[in-house]
Amino acid sequence: MRIMTAQINPSVKYKGSFFEALERNYHLHLTYYQKAVDSGADVVVFPELSLCGYPPEDLLLRPDYIKAVATYKDKLKEQLVESTAMLIGLPMQTDTGLYNAAAFLSRELETYYYKQKLPNYAVFDEQRYFKSADTAVVIPYKGIHLGIAICEDLWFEESFEKLKSQGAELILSLNASPFQENKFRQRVETMQKGVIKTAVPLIYVNIVGGQDELVFDGRSFVMTADGVIGNRHKAFAEDALIIEFTKETGFKDFEPYQISDKPLLDITYKALILGLKDYLKKHGCEQVLIGISGGVDSALVAAIACDAIGADNVKGIALPSQYTSELSMRLAYELSEKLGFELLPDLNIQQSVDQLSVDLGGSMQQNLSGVAAENIQARMRGNVLMSISNQKGWFVLTTGNKSELSVGYATLYGDMNGGFNPIKDVYKTRVFELCHYVNAQKERIPSQIITRPPSAELAADQKDSDSLPAYDVLDGILKHLIERRTPLDILYQKQDKKEVDKVLHLLERAEYKRRQAAPGTKITDVAFGKDYRMPL
Repeated sequence: MRIMTAQINPSVKYKGSFFEALERNYHLHLTYYQKAVDSGADVVVFPELSLCGYPPEDLLLRPDYIKAVATYKDKLKEQLVESTAMLIGLPMQTDTGLYNAAAFLSRELETYYYKQKLPNYAVFDEQRYFKSADTAVVIPYKGIHLGIAICEDLWFEESFEKLKSQGAELILSLNASPFQENKFRQRVETMQKGVIKTAVPLIYVNIVGGQDELVFDGRSFVMTADGVIGNRHKAFAEDALIIEFTKETGFKDFEPYQISDKPLLDITYKALILGLKDYLKKHGCEQVLIGISGGVDSALVAAIACDAIGADNVKGIALPSQYTSELSMRLAYELSEKLGFELLPDLNIQQSVDQLSVDLGGSMQQNLSGVAAENIQARMRGNVLMSISNQKGWFVLTTGNKSELSVGYATLYGDMNGGFNPIKDVYKTRVFELCHYVNAQKERIPSQIITRPPSAELAADQKDSDSLPAYDVLDGILKHLIERRTPLDILYQKQDKKEVDKVLHLLERAEYKRRQAAPGTKITDVAFGKDYRMPL
């Protein structure tokens, strides 16, 4: 049997329209189906919910949307030729409820499998929308018994065993498994347990692309009956391979793949690029605007943006105040030259800040001081950025890292202004590592931006370290509190109790800010948003 694996990038929403996205997805399926036909494939396998994209969220509660998906499924079947079938993912309404389904379509067959294990943790809410099934489906097709599974099903060994008991000789798995660091290894090791136990080989097809805060890495693969992974597809790109399989000899032209133990910076950076690229593309946005401070965070965001949509589509602006150093201004210009994006003429905000401070002071009969005096600068910058955005139609990217968002070291309606934050889930220590990665082949971010002490430059001689622990200490505590949910009594044994209590207080106090923060690409186990649901 010749099987094409179609690792595609469907859209849930495209240029503001859910239904335009369905039309686009329909044609995407047809494109790959024609490639399968031209390649002499017997069947082409698409990822989970490929026809509507993943996750469709509350669109699944709209009967008109579900009906539209079914219409496009019927249109696909009308295009089938006798030689080649397709296996697609879609939401399927039946008399007993709505299911996360896989539809095996050929000229002679129309067979459905309904997902059995519905994830309802972290970013997943499938039990909100779908009913679960309990019937294994094995399809005899061209002499081979094909077992069908959808994503979470195969994270349970019993699913392999059920398919084996029904006579499956090869498992076809449709997946929408989001990226996070180390997730690929986890997928492979989990699949190996079931495959080795049942000796049934596997073809694992994963979706690729960005959807809101999620990004899907693809990296589809096949696995032999003894658990060896091979024929791994590209990461973060659409890809298709022809897999030849026989019952007697298994996979033909099998190419084993060795999972690398190298640092994850390369794959993480690619995730951030695709997360931003698809967010903009699927919104219909072509150009972005970034406030360039001369600091490391805005430098990394600028690099990601240039690599995602091209430097010609990236605009930057420096907005100095009285506390902005000459070094920051020089580095802002050096950054734009090295990355190749346009830096607009700088706009000094001090006169506007002074005037507003006087007006506010008169109104309150009290001069601004402390945090109020600092934040008025950040909010003036946010105002300028959004005004330029309104005028020019450029999409504003915000630049706060995860460490700062965690402890509230960010100004609401100021530097938090923007439509998307590419580094929202990137800790400060990781920001530095990624900047070094960007410079690995050629200096694209001025080295002095990376080596200088971080500062918000909202007050004289200000340093982040004046009010926060050193970032390596801060990030270590935050990872325990956010991702590992380490009990405090254990954490006190690992970290200084005073520091832990301070960070915990800041983390809990800043939740109201994070609820209003721009979305951003998820790369860690627990990102702010659906992963981290704390009361305000």
